[in-house]
Amino acid sequence: MSEEERNESSKELPIVIEYGEPEPADRMVSLASVISVVAAVCIAHFLIVVGGLSGARGYAKLQAAGEWFDSIWQQTVGFNSSA
Repeated sequence: MSEEERNESSKELPIVIEYGEPEPADRMVSLASVISVVAAVCIAHFLIVVGGLSGARGYAKLQAAGEWFDSIWQQTVGFNSSA
């Protein structure tokens, strides 16, 4: 087989040229953002536990807040969401 026949029978591969800045292989997250997320979760957990928003008392408080919001909604909009 001659070189011309080999070139004709071989498949051509498409070449893709991308312009712009390449994406980094691994994305880095700053230490400050990680610390801020961890601190926010810790503060939220502290407020839930200390505020008594867990267990049966927490569910009762959630229902009371829902009823309060429903009454405010009825006063301002005039629509009963529980109907």
